[in-house]
Amino acid sequence: MKKKLLALILAATMAFPVAAFAADAEEETAAETAAEEETEAASTILVMQGSDENNIVWTIAINTENAKGCVSLTPAEGETTYVTGPITFDEGSFTIADEEDGQDYVFGYEDISETETILTYEPTGSEVKLTYVDQTALADADVDDYMIYAGTDEEGNQLTFVFDTENTALAINQKKPDGTSETLAGTFEETEGEDSTTLHFTSEAGAESDIVLAPVDGTVKELDITVEGETLRVSMVDTAVLQAE
Repeated sequence: MKKKLLALILAATMAFPVAAFAADAEEETAAETAAEEETEAASTILVMQGSDENNIVWTIAINTENAKGCVSLTPAEGETTYVTGPITFDEGSFTIADEEDGQDYVFGYEDISETETILTYEPTGSEVKLTYVDQTALADADVDDYMIYAGTDEEGNQLTFVFDTENTALAINQKKPDGTSETLAGTFEETEGEDSTTLHFTSEAGAESDIVLAPVDGTVKELDITVEGETLRVSMVDTAVLQAE
């Protein structure tokens, strides 16, 4: 596995399109610097994720504090490829100077909403719609054994599911197209089925519901999540981009 994105801190962040983070990456304001000195959350991080037509899961992370970026590509079968290093922005594109092979990788982007961006990579003709991954659901930065899935429903709501498998806990964040969001947290009991897993979820407020998880094409890199008859397809976020080296 290639190098991971350096010095990323799990922190509560608001959704901004890539263009907004491009401006932040070029210049940190004095106010931001002062705020960082007063808090433990020293980095502002954008994470976005999505699957292309070849079922390759793309995850990008942009660390504005260190002006570094990471793009990971995870095929349905095979190893994940990472491009990690200093990031610079131009109009409608960004470049990562990979720390491992020394090459410059140029990616195009077009923000289509507050939570969605089209990412392109011209050398391979790749195009993928990425959705914002809300990190407010990551309440415990000390938890190592967690999985994150993200997807967007038909109404444009972006949903992030964070499974803390150590503590059988689940946090679900919904970010609406207008930028507002809410997070539901609780614990679950797991029941294995032949082709799916059912989680009996109990929220912190005591509400109960069943959540059915069904792997897509036999791989957990994509799941169909069904709640009360409504099904959402989500894909796994590469958590390596969220870890400090």
